[in-house]
Amino acid sequence: MKNAVVILGGAFNPVHTQHIALLCLAKQELEVNGQWNIIGGYLAVATDGYVCHKLHSRNERTIKLKHRLALAHEAIKDIPWLINSPFQEEMLKKHDGSAFSLGQRLKSLLKNDNIQILILVGGDRMIKKGVPIWRKSSNKTPIIRVGIERTMNNNDNNLFELWQKDLNENLIPNPEEFILLNTPIRSVSSSLVRVYLNQWFNTKEDSQKQFEIENDLININSFLHSSVINYIKKYQDDLYIDI
Repeated sequence: MKNAVVILGGAFNPVHTQHIALLCLAKQELEVNGQWNIIGGYLAVATDGYVCHKLHSRNERTIKLKHRLALAHEAIKDIPWLINSPFQEEMLKKHDGSAFSLGQRLKSLLKNDNIQILILVGGDRMIKKGVPIWRKSSNKTPIIRVGIERTMNNNDNNLFELWQKDLNENLIPNPEEFILLNTPIRSVSSSLVRVYLNQWFNTKEDSQKQFEIENDLININSFLHSSVINYIKKYQDDLYIDI
């Protein structure tokens, strides 16, 4: 059994329930056959510059990095294995640039080169321009990417079946660099979550409407943790980067 940590990178603008569910599902599925012992799970939160650039063309606002880091803490604080991950508080104090960079800093703090870094990749990012990323040979420092299918309405694609087919046809030059989990997870649109938040901010004068939106986000659609909403309400006047 190998010790490992799982890391999910992204904008987390804001962090939502399926980001956390992805970490928990990965731990569960990776440990089920006894090959891996997951000792920690982490969110690698992107820079303000990256997120601003990503959202500018969509005319969407960017939550400040300090608040996105704090929201990540709020989202995991009631999940023991996540909040008690080694150096978790340290990881949430500053940005590392990427999931890979966070993993390297974590390994240096753990002082244990035998701990494997597993980087989670949503099924949508395992395919680039119609081609699975596992078909390309990696020239970088070897890492292991863990792909998890995200279920979408009317989505007939099966990432795991494609992986098995490519394995059988010897189309994967470095199969040891990938793990495909055959357990789809519900997809949550981050853009849709931001639409709800914009509606919430635009109805400040209508407390009943705001309550209804909060109920949609927390209870009906289960998009956001209640602690995340509470943090947003507390820091709403300082939450976003001024454009």
